Formats: sequence, structure tokens, C-alpha cells
Amino acid sequence: MRNAVTVVAILSMAGILSILNGVYSTKESKKEMAYGVTSTSTSSSIGTPPCIVTTPSGSTGSTGIRFSGDKVRVFNVNNSDNGSTGLLAIDSRIQKKILFPSPSNPKDSDGGFGSGTACEQWAVVTTIHVPNASINGVADLRNWCLVIVGHTITPDDAYSDLAKRNDVFYLSASYQKTLLTETEGESTSRSSSSFSSFIEMMPFKSFARKNIGYLFAISNGAQVIFDFDDDNVLMPLEDGKTIPPPIFHFGDDGLGLDRTLLLKFININSEEKGGATRTTKRQTDVPPPLAAPLAFNPYIFMGASHQHSWPRGFPIDQLQNNFVNVNGLLADIDTTEVGDLPYSSIGVIQSLCNGDPDNDAVFRMTRPDSTNFSFERSAKSLPLLIPSNAYSPYNAQATTHLYNAFWGLYLPITVPGHVTDIWRSYITQRIMKDLGLHVIYTPPIVQHERSAHDYLSDFAAESDLYDKTTKLLEFLDGWSSDARKLPERIFELWVGLYEHDYIGVHDVEAAREWLNTLITIGYKFPSIIDINSRASMALPRTQPSLDGQPYRSLPDFNNTAVAQSRPDSAIVKLIMMTMDEWPLLKSWVLVSLRCALCCDLI
Repeated sequence: MRNAVTVVAILSMAGILSILNGVYSTKESKKEMAYGVTSTSTSSSIGTPPCIVTTPSGSTGSTGIRFSGDKVRVFNVNNSDNGSTGLLAIDSRIQKKILFPSPSNPKDSDGGFGSGTACEQWAVVTTIHVPNASINGVADLRNWCLVIVGHTITPDDAYSDLAKRNDVFYLSASYQKTLLTETEGESTSRSSSSFSSFIEMMPFKSFARKNIGYLFAISNGAQVIFDFDDDNVLMPLEDGKTIPPPIFHFGDDGLGLDRTLLLKFININSEEKGGATRTTKRQTDVPPPLAAPLAFNPYIFMGASHQHSWPRGFPIDQLQNNFVNVNGLLADIDTTEVGDLPYSSIGVIQSLCNGDPDNDAVFRMTRPDSTNFSFERSAKSLPLLIPSNAYSPYNAQATTHLYNAFWGLYLPITVPGHVTDIWRSYITQRIMKDLGLHVIYTPPIVQHERSAHDYLSDFAAESDLYDKTTKLLEFLDGWSSDARKLPERIFELWVGLYEHDYIGVHDVEAAREWLNTLITIGYKFPSIIDINSRASMALPRTQPSLDGQPYRSLPDFNNTAVAQSRPDSAIVKLIMMTMDEWPLLKSWVLVSLRCALCCDLI
């Protein structure tokens, strides 16, 4: 395959363990907790973190050679079909093209699939196994459609019953090959050529085969996509029976992006100082000692049962700065506040999982009982807003992608499977900052029962995560573009990633055809809010809580005009909720009723 990659484990196991050696004993400032990489523009003013190698990039010695992140090659855009980027023009007059005909009759003009193609909520999975609890659980979700992308070794017959349903679509390897043949023979247009080229680039027996499933869902009207793995099983509610859908879904009343999400957030503002130094401070104006970090570890704020833990893809050379005092969540920078944020300002929602969550091989090899892991999942648990001036890795195992972030679904093909979804997450977050979109982490909604793995093999496959992540975040944070159209800006970023050796050339070509295919199937790219500026990011509206139980309220307590017009004796507030929110609010409601009865308030 063109995307074949030779994985070189640059870091030795001894080197990794030496990085982790001081994790439990470090005495660094508490203000570093949950954060890691700092902006290159300010690192010299704050000193060198104790875990960072101080030899110059590329130098040799007992620590070996460290990845520099320097520009090492140039992508020749003049080889593109139109002499520039090779991107199709976005023209609203272009008629949406059907690229996924029916498996039974490839010439069906309407797509040929059942009535389920009217779904707005889609789930995508790729598998080589027979249907299991994970796949069947998602298939049974009400008002959701599921597309299953098969491989050459997937047992097709095992999916015959599921495929008969109007809301489940199994794309076998033979269908995908037929689709490629039919598309190539159907037309010589640039749009058809882009799609056929993209299909041909996607390797079988690869996680990146999911890309075809994403396009299938988008072309059939998806407004939200739940991206999951076949060993993550949706968890029931307290009754042990009711399976809730992913965190975002369109209700029976049709409400969607106009709703808001109740969440917790860290009240940090970032300001630009002279265009060079980025500083961070709270609304209380407590001066921070450090520049705003780039890597953020959400596990610390999500009630992880393992005290010192981190998600796969968090830069491990930043762990000493990350773990300081997990037990005493900081009075000076943590205290998370409660607020609500419009779904229209959210791009990606990462849901955590219990059991054996998505940790890297270093964690699994250095922690006893690493596969017995859980996060807080009580009535008081809330999603966490990732700070807009930072990056957190998210995976392809239990993530919900909203329409305005569909362009960022593409999984790279020139990096190992353990790297592809993490690279996708960081790349997407950089562009999302230009669109005013946020990443959210939620309490667990799935149980992960991971099959047996060779951790040393995983360690080798994750080499890029250990060696390149710090430099990748620095590159992304310093990258800018003058492109006014989103596809052009996205393509420029992929070119830059190739030129700095984070991906291979085939990913630049595949990313271009991915964008062209999105244009062909009628995807509407969101507008760039303010060129090279993050000032327009929407911030949560603070909401109250009672005895630690947050709730949504109307009128807004923080609205001065409303507060002045409200009598001092007013104690009743209107709580807006849907049936889907009842399990989360039940505990608070029952406590409130008991309190009210005891106090003779009702």
C-alpha cells in the first residue's frame, strides 16, 4: 500500500521510565496541574521544565536524537490538477451528487438505501468481527442510523440480518470495491475523480477505512456523527436497562443546535500581548507565574479512579509538570465553575469510558490494575469544557462530531493506527479555534472491554505520540493562514504538517480529495469567524448550583437588570429540562423537595 509506514521506536523504554521517574515526588507549583506544553514564544522566560531534554534539537548524546519539528521538505502544489491547490470551487449552484448507490442496484438515482437515509443522527464504526454488544447497542438506538464499514476479512454473512433494517447500513468490502469501479466508470468529472481517488487511497485492514463511513453518513443527511469503536459498549442508566444515546442528539421535538449544554469550565482568560507573549489569568486578576500552556489533561477534572493518569496522546514529556497535587484541586486556578454553552459553539464531544479506557502503553505498563479504571458518573457529574487556549487529545472510540466540525473527521493514513485519531484531534482543534468551536469532555457513556494486546507492540506503534506531540502542539499554535475559505485553510495546514514531517505526502493528497468529496456531496463548510484571531470564541454563561448540584436557571442570576427587578423574597426558579436530562437532575430534585418539605416552603 502507498501508505505503508515504517515505525521506528525512537524512545527506549528506559528513556520513557526516566521521564516518569519524578511524577509522584515533584514539588512544582500547583498552577501547573493539568497543563503541559508551553508556547515557544514564552518558554525562555519561565525556565525549562525538569523533564524536558535540554540538548539542542537534533544533537546526539546519551539521550539519542530528538525530533526537531523543523521544516524538512516542500510540497509542490503546482503538480495539482488546477495548478494551485487542486481544490474544487465551492459553488452553491452545483447539484449535490449521489456517490453511494444501492448495493443491490448501483444505478439507483436516489441512493437506493432504505428510509433510514433520512436520519439526522448517525453512528459510524469499522470492524473485522461479527456483530457484538457494542454494535447491536448502537443499532438499537431510537432515531439513529448506523453505518458499518467492513474489511476484506469481515464475515459479511454475519451482518445479513442487521443489514435488512432500514436504519443499519453494512458496507462490505466487495461493495466498496464495486463502488470504486462504478464511480470510475460513471464519469470523468473532477468531482467523481476525487471520490474514486479517495476511496482507492483508503487501505483495508486499517482504522482509516472509517473515512468512507463518515462520507456515507454526511452524504445521507447527517447532522451529528457518533464515532465509536467495536469494543466500546454503551452503558445503561441507573435502572440497568435504559441505554441513553450519545451526549448530543436531536430530540423528538426537533430541538438541536439551538439548545445549550450544562457544563463545568475553568475560568481562564487568554490575552494577546503585543502579538508575541500569550498570558493567562483568571477573572480575579490573580497574576499567573507561567505562560498559557498548550496541553491540557482533562482526566484530573473528571474524577479518574487512577490518581496519576492521562489520555493517550497527552505529551508524556510534560507529565512532571502535569501531576502536582491531584487530591487538592487548586483553590487558585481550579475551581471549575458551572455554566451553559450553545451546542452551536461545540465541534467535538469526547465521551470517556470505564473499564480499560484509552490510555497509552506507558500508562498500562507502569500502573498496577491499569485495566480497572473508572470516572465519576454521578448525578452531579458534568461535561468539561476544554480551555480554548489549550489542546486535549480525543479519540475515535466514543466521540460525537457536530455538523460544523465534519470537515475534521478525516483520519490520516500515513501514520500508525495508534496515532491517526490523536493527530486528527490536534489538527482539527487548531482549525476549530478559527471557527469559534470548542471541544467538550463528558463523563463515561461506554464500557471498554479491550482485547488482549502486546503492550510493547503498542508502545512501538505509539512512538510518534511520545516523540512528536510536544513539537506538533508548538507548530499548531504558531501556525497561521491568510486563506479566507475554509477548505483552502485546511489544505494549507495539511501541507505544513507534511513539510514538517508529521505526516506523509499521501495524506496531503488524501486530505485534498476528502475536501473535494465533501464539496461534491453538498457539505456546507462553516465560515471563518475572524482571521487568525481567537477572540470571538463563545464563553459559557455562568449558572448556579445548590449543595454542589448544578442546575440551569431562568432568569439569569448574573443578569444585573433581572436581579434588580427580582424581589429579595424570590426563592423559586424555573428549571428547564428534557426527559433525557431527568436522570442527571433526579438526585438534586429529590433533595430539593425534601428540603422544601422540612422548611415548610411548600
